[in-house]
Amino acid sequence: MNCRRLHILMLAFAAGLCAVAATGHFSVDGLEYSILTGNYASLVKADASLTGPVVIPSSVRADDWEYAVTAIDDKAFEECVGVTSVTIPESVLSIGNDAFSFCSTLAEVVVADGRQPLSMGYIPMLNAGLFADAPVATLYLGRELTYTSRRGYSPFSDNKSLASITIGANVSKLGEYMFAGCTSVKNIILLNPTPPALASNSFSGILTDGCGLKVPVGAVEAYRSAPGWSEFPYITDGTSSLQEPLKEVQFRVVAEAGTISLSGLSEGAVAHLSRIDGAVVAVNKAESGVTMFEGLTPGCYMLTVSDAGPSVTRKLIMR
Repeated sequence: MNCRRLHILMLAFAAGLCAVAATGHFSVDGLEYSILTGNYASLVKADASLTGPVVIPSSVRADDWEYAVTAIDDKAFEECVGVTSVTIPESVLSIGNDAFSFCSTLAEVVVADGRQPLSMGYIPMLNAGLFADAPVATLYLGRELTYTSRRGYSPFSDNKSLASITIGANVSKLGEYMFAGCTSVKNIILLNPTPPALASNSFSGILTDGCGLKVPVGAVEAYRSAPGWSEFPYITDGTSSLQEPLKEVQFRVVAEAGTISLSGLSEGAVAHLSRIDGAVVAVNKAESGVTMFEGLTPGCYMLTVSDAGPSVTRKLIMR
């Protein structure tokens, strides 16, 4: 290589360093990063044209420097309508508000295994959880989450698409309202042989008799006797040759215009309605398979129905 060409290459390299240093931003594979203090970077913005699964790297290189990715900024994936799955690495310690707002095809979230908790923001405009407007159906939760529970919301609460949850071995507790109102959940796989501690409302509104738990081999009795987990009647470690099929909950609930209506009940089924603070609103008996509660004010209610089999509890929000 002649001296002139070498000099040009050195100038180009120096110009690249200056550009990154001057802006503090660089992009790799459709993801824009901002340099933080030290060899750290935050993911600032994802290209709106991204499609399919996105795996956020734990570190990225720019101009021969390697930066650990430790944060996902506010609105980083906002309106990334083609992203169907996102994997969040162990290195990320915080996710900002609206980070996944309007991700209308985001069906899978993977929070990789880790020891440090992951702090998650929320959606201020909706005053709802971070993934409230994403159709997340499958979740792998490999570490604990921290968040501020606003009006009974968590990052995944009230997500009606969520059907399958896997909770990793590093998770020792689930916080307030973690999966409250996730009424479509049918399967929960737990990898920790010690049952994670639950808040009293971690699974509020989950139809426990329509949801199966699969736990590590030898951990069935531990889960059957653990607070909160004992409310799930169908627990297996996969070694049993006889497993009772999950009961399908048949009745229908509609909450609108100050009225909660129930249909498809057995004759004489009892419906118990209370406010979120435990104050009893009314107790009704079904006639001809239906009953209703009228004249309700906006707020959060707990509905417990005693029909054939175990009672079922749901959290309902009257707007």
